[in-house]
Amino acid sequence: MALLKAYIVSDVHLNSHRYGHDALHHQRFGQGNFLSFLRSLTDEMRPEEHVILVLNGDILDLNESWFAPLVPWDADVAQVEALVLSVLQTIVTNNEAVFHALHHFVMQPNVELVYVFGNHDALLERFPSAQQFLREVLLKGVPEAEGRLRFCAVFEHEALSLHVEHGHRLDAYNQEAGWHDPSLGDVVNVLVVNGFEQRVAAKMQQQGYTDSDVQAVWLHLADIGFLRPLTLFPLWLEMMPTHNMTLDATQHEALKQLIREALYDILQERSTVQYFVEKLHVPAWALKLLAKASLSLPVILPALSYGISKLVHRASSNARQYEAAQKLSAKGYRLIVFGHTHAPAVESLEQGGYYFNTGSWLPIIRLVSRRLPKTSLRDYLDIGDRFRKMYNCSVLRLEKDLANPQRPAEYYLQTLKTGPIFEQGS
Repeated sequence: MALLKAYIVSDVHLNSHRYGHDALHHQRFGQGNFLSFLRSLTDEMRPEEHVILVLNGDILDLNESWFAPLVPWDADVAQVEALVLSVLQTIVTNNEAVFHALHHFVMQPNVELVYVFGNHDALLERFPSAQQFLREVLLKGVPEAEGRLRFCAVFEHEALSLHVEHGHRLDAYNQEAGWHDPSLGDVVNVLVVNGFEQRVAAKMQQQGYTDSDVQAVWLHLADIGFLRPLTLFPLWLEMMPTHNMTLDATQHEALKQLIREALYDILQERSTVQYFVEKLHVPAWALKLLAKASLSLPVILPALSYGISKLVHRASSNARQYEAAQKLSAKGYRLIVFGHTHAPAVESLEQGGYYFNTGSWLPIIRLVSRRLPKTSLRDYLDIGDRFRKMYNCSVLRLEKDLANPQRPAEYYLQTLKTGPIFEQGS
């Protein structure tokens, strides 16, 4: 029997942190499972199968790995391109086992490897040289493998009645207006979040904190990237516990003040103010006044963070993707797949067929839970267990009997969070 199989994953977020580093082991659990998935995929492949692996965006996280003084949307395109290639080299080096497994997969004669661009790896779409770099890494100059790897913004497959895209273009927070006009999400990631832990660590060292205390705080701050939505990070900073540290109440408050000052320093930088003025349509003086007031009234930024995050959540939830899937279903697609939100899902569509979200291979920290009744910001601050990391590692597997073209493809959405089979059907 000739069998067509497609595997779709998204949001692995391989970055420039060393894979398997002891200090980041708890953050690498999902990516370790991704590596296991890749290895088993190749080992279990049979000669009569044709296998397509779709990497649906944010597989490589160039945004999180960007610590250069130059921003990715700078006018000096040549210099940005050189930095993109440098960042890619670091990501490949620090995730060598994953790239070796991908190379082993694409060397098989009956496979296709499709890379769909997301928002954290949008620089791959901008620079063909970055795509060529990955071709050289994955194919290693093997001529017969050239046709097995492709890059695209949207992947469609007629026999599977399949439409795949990352989903960030449906999210107003992550929509880009043009090359030199980044999204608000890129501004927050690159200008505010990146390097924040280094700032705090430098201030702590200057004030005489021990190396173990600096390391403990650094590990907590590194979790900012796991927040959903990310705009909650000022609220998260106010709630951040100080595990593995022996601090009395006075020392604890002093550390909180140090963290606020580090955030204040970032928010006062000219480039940060400039982009926030453009993206939020707020006068520069108001932003500077807000940042200054947050030092004396720490609740200001968390309260603003809470309000913005409620709006962002509405714009970036799976509901917006489901609406888009309904329209795509009306055009004849039966299986519509997105990523981006880090929330796995499967829902039937009115026209027939299904909408899927393949979740993320990173942990998630959700400060906002819809399952608990809350009426105010204080209710959020009073929730004690809001730092527990949840995993939504997911693989969507499709199977199509090519000898029976009238029979639709069967699907299996498998997740680590809910057990081996989340839901299946045909």
